[in-house]
Amino acid sequence: MGEVLYATPVSGLAGVLAGFTVGLKQLAPDYTVKLFRGALGFRVNDLPGFYTLVFPIVFTLLGDLGGVILVNVGFFEAFVYLRFYKRSGSVRGDRSEAFAFSTFFPELVQPVVRRLSTLVYKVAVKCKLITSEEGYQQAAVVDLDDVARRNVGELDSVVVVTDEVLSMEDSDADRRRALATKALDMRLGSGSSANNS
Repeated sequence: MGEVLYATPVSGLAGVLAGFTVGLKQLAPDYTVKLFRGALGFRVNDLPGFYTLVFPIVFTLLGDLGGVILVNVGFFEAFVYLRFYKRSGSVRGDRSEAFAFSTFFPELVQPVVRRLSTLVYKVAVKCKLITSEEGYQQAAVVDLDDVARRNVGELDSVVVVTDEVLSMEDSDADRRRALATKALDMRLGSGSSANNS
């Protein structure tokens, strides 16, 4: 076993691509990619699951243990970073339900994955590896308070309620995703019309 681990050449592209698919899912989950003039299409939301299911099988058939490990490590590392550590102002991570760990799996197994991921989440919070949901909400309130202090001349009063903060952030993220999807559609539409002429 030691020979296999130490003698296996490893290159990182498989892990980078797995992380890239997770990032795409966060940015534009409802975008549909169409290939071969619409004959083949898939949602970006399904891309990380497909990639982390198919490519480890391909790497195993090719006898590339390094590729199998890198796909899984790249997937988990990208998810953990984007979910818990990426900074947006004073808020860390994307705690929206659309980006929960269970959403990377088919709906049939999501309840089981949700229970397991909740258990792992609680252990990570107890070990202080990540902030709890309450800490996340407090950071969101602090972030809005900071914005209010900077714009105090323009505002008469500011009332911040923690539950509203999260829904505002989720709706803001959804609005940005919709705008990005629309811009991408326009670019793809103009690129295909230019190719047709």
